[in-house]
Amino acid sequence: MRYEGQEHTISVHLPAGDFGAAEISELIGRFKDAYEREYTYRLDNAVEIVSYNLIAYAAIDRPELAKLPGGGNTADAVKGRRTVDFDEQGLREATIYDREKLPAGADLSGPAVIEEVGSTTVVFPGQSVLTDECCLPRNTRRP
Repeated sequence: MRYEGQEHTISVHLPAGDFGAAEISELIGRFKDAYEREYTYRLDNAVEIVSYNLIAYAAIDRPELAKLPGGGNTADAVKGRRTVDFDEQGLREATIYDREKLPAGADLSGPAVIEEVGSTTVVFPGQSVLTDECCLPRNTRRP
């Protein structure tokens, strides 16, 4: 909330329930009290609500996760090689992997890049990656 025409806002708790004239008057009073605590004065100007913040909670079922298949060939996930800048470690030739094709138990060493639709994992020289068997949402298909 803020005084009409002013830039700075003050957050005021808005309790749940129906609002009539008495509740709105109380809300404005709480705004003016909070404003005075913050800025050491209050005004007789009109007050406006400029935004609402809502916090909501809901219970949802956990998704069922399928284990990744193991025993696949890590070489099938190799997309190629390219030069990658590893900052202080400089330019290095890195193996590029397709995340969707990596089997459970894949053991990779950097320099490498693991690509997928939603993210990219950079494996620096000297680092290693071991994929575990967890997990894919049940409705995800693997090649």
